[in-house]
Amino acid sequence: MKLQIQFISICTALLCVSGVKFNVWDDIRLVGANSHYKGRVEVRRDGVWGTVCSDRWSLYDAHVACKQLGFDGAAIARTGAFYGAGTGPIHHDDLNCKNIENTLDECPGRHGSSDCTHEEDAGVDCIKPSPQAKLPTCRPNQFLCQHFNMCIPARWSCDGDNDCGNNADEADNLCHAPINTGNNSNSLVMDDDSGGDGQSRVQVVLKLEGGKLPNEGRVEVFYNGEWGTICDDNFGMTEADIICRELGFRCV
Repeated sequence: MKLQIQFISICTALLCVSGVKFNVWDDIRLVGANSHYKGRVEVRRDGVWGTVCSDRWSLYDAHVACKQLGFDGAAIARTGAFYGAGTGPIHHDDLNCKNIENTLDECPGRHGSSDCTHEEDAGVDCIKPSPQAKLPTCRPNQFLCQHFNMCIPARWSCDGDNDCGNNADEADNLCHAPINTGNNSNSLVMDDDSGGDGQSRVQVVLKLEGGKLPNEGRVEVFYNGEWGTICDDNFGMTEADIICRELGFRCV
């Protein structure tokens, strides 16, 4: 896949179609423990991190959270702010997962409101990955933290936060990688092909900005240490489909 990007001032906007497999609630992390597979469960909604209330928090709920994080499942469901009290909103309450869901947002319960306090924040001990465990297969909109065998949302790469735990998602060779240009001096070729054609191999980081919903907005791409936009000259449905799939949505 090769994508030509012209860096001029006209911006491209997209409305992608939300799909169940690549849910926009795919932002989830564990906080407050000294192991990457344990911690307080936090999710991000509309750009704001918050916690999960442990009312009715069960091993089924913990299984869904751990699998959403890329682990095989949960060993222990922690309640009562076992890994410390969080801050900000409490995004989920009274969850009643059946362990068939892909994300916590798919579970029955209260989403976006809660009457809990942070002294009731939920946590998990996920199943510890084996040192010989096979590397997980990340979704197209995720970045692989190889040291910890886990996937994180690709847009967390090159954002200044150490989400992998060893700065792999903030490495210079990822965030400031030189990229070969094509014949046109103001175009950028991004290539995920593994062939020997001389193109640089980088993980492309895309995001949508300025929309009212998570699946719409102006397309921005991280290049040479900063975010930029995409020109809409010759931008059509094919290009929009590629970008939406890279962001984890179904085609437009």
